[in-house]
Amino acid sequence: MEDNNLKYKNRLEHIYSIKDIQLKKLLLFYLQTSTYTYLGPYADFVRNLPDDIEQLCVLQRMQTIHPIVFSLDKNIKNDSENALGDMTKIPLDRFNNEEDIYQTSISIFSELLRRDETYSIERPANKKIHIVCRGNALMLASTLKAKGIPARIRVGFANYHYTDGKCDDQWNTEYYNINEHRWIMVDSSGIGGNTTIPNQILDVPSNQFFTAAEAWLKLRNNSMPANIKLIDAGGYSDLKAAWLQLMNDFNSLMNNEKSFLFQPVYMYDCKNNHYYIRDFTDNELIELDNLATLMLDCDNNLEKLYKIYKENPKFKIMLGISTWN
Repeated sequence: MEDNNLKYKNRLEHIYSIKDIQLKKLLLFYLQTSTYTYLGPYADFVRNLPDDIEQLCVLQRMQTIHPIVFSLDKNIKNDSENALGDMTKIPLDRFNNEEDIYQTSISIFSELLRRDETYSIERPANKKIHIVCRGNALMLASTLKAKGIPARIRVGFANYHYTDGKCDDQWNTEYYNINEHRWIMVDSSGIGGNTTIPNQILDVPSNQFFTAAEAWLKLRNNSMPANIKLIDAGGYSDLKAAWLQLMNDFNSLMNNEKSFLFQPVYMYDCKNNHYYIRDFTDNELIELDNLATLMLDCDNNLEKLYKIYKENPKFKIMLGISTWN
């Protein structure tokens, strides 16, 4: 433990010694934790996890099951020899997305260790936690922050899940590689539970992932390739799907990695007790165009983005299941 704490201290000292003031401020900002990435008493635990990104991701994936596998295979609950483990041992009431319950990294790690303290690649299926790409990105980002490695969550659309041009919403982790002087994007979720689709998930190429800002502006400029179809897990597509991820990515860039269950209430109307995303006004489209343009170069525009975030509470006041009319 002392060795890993020393590594943590050395990484911090290295960042504080950076002469480029803007870069140093940027990296220190993404070392900060939020309600969602704060690990509290589990920080020492994750510092003892592997430093190697591939080893860390493999270990993390063996602790989790992406709930999409339950919808892809309706008979999976009867599979005792599944690659994910003996699925017959999982209680029927847990064949769902547990991220609805465990929305913070501290709650995810706490529940994992409550179920099985060993935290190894041998974790039984009934001891794993069922979370989607956000939860996996959150686990990795919080682990790296605790190790003294600047990290952040990025939200957009992956075009490596399908081969027909369909791009679905995806939450990935970016960490700053000090030696290579660049952000590296990692998909720690195991490609949505589908390991048969090849892609460089430890260094996702930029042409395999549309950031939310890129997606929004391509749609607005009519430059999105004709074969590309953006979809959101909630059923929205195209511009409204891009707005959802723009809000997710903007909040995440501000170290507020809120759940996809909660979105800014200002864009919603209610009819027959059902909330839905209304149409955008012209002024709102222009405002979002400007926001997305800044987000294209989020590192150099961090201060401007933070000013917008602080001065516009509408981007932070969320619609939730207990929202009052």
